Amino acid sequence: MKILYVEDDALTRLMLKSQIMSKFHDVFDAANGAEGLEKYKELSPDLVITDISMPVMNGHEMIENIKSINPDANIIITTAYRDDDEKLENYVVVDKPINVEKLLGYINEVA
Repeated sequence: MKILYVEDDALTRLMLKSQIMSKFHDVFDAANGAEGLEKYKELSPDLVITDISMPVMNGHEMIENIKSINPDANIIITTAYRDDDEKLENYVVVDKPINVEKLLGYINEVA
């Protein structure tokens, strides 16, 4: 299973990527939505895990672009700011700070 993890906070990205890699080996990362979209096009991952609030291109914009390429793309959203965001309704959402065991459980459901 190929996973793309998109997160703008470098420390969070490094720590969570290493924790995901303890269970899944093909984990790639990107620092913002624009970079994530390019890597999605290049890698065609089985799952995208993305933050919503990011510079350059936010998670919503990246997801819209990914869904235009692949309407069936598997996406898990991480966010600290849920605030009744109706755009999140159709996705698995993991609140920050991230409970790694919970996230790994969601990944296993996709795998």
